[in-house]
Amino acid sequence: MVVAKWNLIMKSQLDVADPTAIYVDEFQMEPHEGELQPDSKKTVSLTFSPRSEKVFNKKFVIRIPPDRKFTITARGQGTSVNLSISKDKLTIGPVLPYDDNIYIPIDITNTSEYDNEFYCLETDKQYTDEER
Repeated sequence: MVVAKWNLIMKSQLDVADPTAIYVDEFQMEPHEGELQPDSKKTVSLTFSPRSEKVFNKKFVIRIPPDRKFTITARGQGTSVNLSISKDKLTIGPVLPYDDNIYIPIDITNTSEYDNEFYCLETDKQYTDEER
């Protein structure tokens, strides 16, 4: 039995920090080359990190020397997270010093299909500490 070598055929940019990973637009394949011993398998990771809200398609051609090739087609869709805020402008009337606090309710709705985290930068102590 013979060791099978394989590599990804792509004119892309190698990651300097991780030379085993190869980046093709919004997709990352890691590792992009390797060897397989007889009766063994290798897990290859394909990561999708979209930079915009659209559908992405990419074909990865895997070469097995000397003359075999096969194609992996990757498809991913970027989406954005959307928040709906009930009031975009708040007006607070006069308040006497040391009087009761005034509260104005605001409804914030996540209208996307995904969990969303939000916070107020002005009241986030960790953010303000990091900005100093």
